[in-house]
Amino acid sequence: IFISSPELCFLQAAAELPIHKLVQLANNLCAMYVLDSYEDYGQRRREPITYVDDIRKYLQGIHRFLNIQNAKVAIRYALDDSNSPMESNLATLGMLPWRYGGYNLKAPKLNLDVSLSETGAEHLGRGTVCCDMVWVDEKVVLEYDSNLAHLSPDQHAKDKKRITALSLSGYQVISVTANEVRSFRAIEELFLRVRKALGMKTDPERVETNFEQRYDVVHDIMFPKSR
Repeated sequence: IFISSPELCFLQAAAELPIHKLVQLANNLCAMYVLDSYEDYGQRRREPITYVDDIRKYLQGIHRFLNIQNAKVAIRYALDDSNSPMESNLATLGMLPWRYGGYNLKAPKLNLDVSLSETGAEHLGRGTVCCDMVWVDEKVVLEYDSNLAHLSPDQHAKDKKRITALSLSGYQVISVTANEVRSFRAIEELFLRVRKALGMKTDPERVETNFEQRYDVVHDIMFPKSR
């Protein structure tokens, strides 16, 4: 039995998928979850089946393959250690340059254990917090709170305490729920807010120039059933 490696699967997909879907695929291949309809949240934890560096090294040795250049471009914008499909989708849109329909963010770390200050640790009762997306140098955190896991009063209180601990440690925390990413306008506002938090200038002319492409890419990544 011959089974394609994850790296070869990615290369084969480059023959059919556009850049943004290839980045999404790489984020899923390098993620810490797998979809599982038998689990409560439709997914379960697993070790990544490959890593961005492994895919990149594999592609370096390939020179003749349909759309190999697309694969080499896409892997530049992929990230390791996503912990949910929504994280993978948000990472895809955030990392893609304007010219590919994304928001051209600086690269974050996904699911990183952030060390708290003494005051933050005292407030939370522990010294670290695992955050969905972290820009360490800029001290910015983006947290995605799914409706399934974060709507109970107890969990809501815990989330607030985590955010306070991060704030006391000098981090700016941007929280978003599933209800807040159900439209293109909401996603547009979210990423422009993140860019501002990161100190990244946003040229209104560039935003307007790429509007239609960005609209299509956002819908293809976030709302594929509506296409």
